[in-house]
Order: sequence, then C-alpha cells, then structure tokens
Amino acid sequence: APLQAVVLYAGAPMANASISVADLPPPAGLGTSCAGGVSLGAGEGAAVICTGASITGRYVSVSAPGRVSLCRVQVLPLAGNAALGKRVSSSQGSGGNPGALVDGDAQNGACTTVVSNAGLVAWLTVDLGYSAAVSTVVLANGDSTFVADLSVRLGDLPVVVGTENPVCAAAVSALPRTRVPIECVATGRYLTFYRALRQASDMYLCQAFVYLS
Repeated sequence: APLQAVVLYAGAPMANASISVADLPPPAGLGTSCAGGVSLGAGEGAAVICTGASITGRYVSVSAPGRVSLCRVQVLPLAGNAALGKRVSSSQGSGGNPGALVDGDAQNGACTTVVSNAGLVAWLTVDLGYSAAVSTVVLANGDSTFVADLSVRLGDLPVVVGTENPVCAAAVSALPRTRVPIECVATGRYLTFYRALRQASDMYLCQAFVYLS
C-alpha cells in the first residue's frame, strides 16, 4: 500500500535525517525519497509526512550524516487513515473549511480554526463513523502553541461539551507548524481534541490522521 507517514522516536539527538522507501534493501536499493532534513532531540518523537503522491516499497530506510539513534519506528499506510473524509464538529463554529482537517492532504495548508466558547474551552471532534480500535493519532498543528494543555479523548458518546468521552492522551505539547504523533490506544467512534484555555483564544489545527490497531 502507498506510504503516508513515518513516525520516529529518537534515542539520541539526530540532525538532517532522510527517509527513503525501496523494494530492495540498502545499499542496493536507494529508493524514493519520503522526506529529508528531519532533526530530533533525545527522546523526541516526530511524524514525517511523505511528500510524494504515491510512495510504495518494502524497505523504509532512515539515514543521517552523523548517527541514527531510534527507539521506535512506525510506518503508516495511506489507506489506513480512519479519519479521512469523516464529519467534523467543534465547540463554537470554525473558520475556513472544517473538512480540510480530514481531507488527507497534509501539504494543502488549509487549516481549521476553533474559537473558544464562553467557558474558555475549545474542542474539535472527528466522527469516525463506527467504534474503532485506535492506536496512533498524527496531528498536523497550525499556528497554535500547546504546552501540555491539549488532550485527546475517544469514546462512543456523541460530543456536546467536549468532555463526554475518556482521555486517551493527556498533556500533549506541540509547537506551531509541527506534526505530532500521539499514542491513543483506545476504542471509540468520536475522537476529540480538547483544550481548556486560560484566556479567550483559538485552536488552529491543519490535519488529523487516525490509525487503527
């Protein structure tokens, strides 16, 4: 199946790493480039979205000018995104096209703005359409800065106030314009990004990918 993303968790700092995909093992198969210029600090994780329209291959290789130190690698196929094209709702309106959050195009630059309500809460929910066993969520952040104040909830209760379902990932941090892998090992139909704000603000998210176990 075509490859969509590779999630890397670094053991030690890595700089300018490249990811390629090939049908032959290296060095015989140099393969097709998925992405380059990937840098990670010790213990950091990052979701790398492949830039090609349809990248296929058996072997995924990670190389770097210095050293490669990885604790874990996840390879996520294009066909595995359970959020693709699903219905999106939010706490209080939205700016732009809410459907852009789940159109599967991480390169389009279209994002969804969720405005905090009177209770200083902002949430955005993807209706997966059925109760699904989720393992990993990849969030492409817009211009928001999250400092351990974003949580992900997943369950089977329809969402009205944002807190109906259990938390599967808490205290998530993300810098603007980064792609963050989030472990959300749980089962449910409604996946919610939830943020309790200290002051009136927006939550600006560009893309959500949901992968099943």
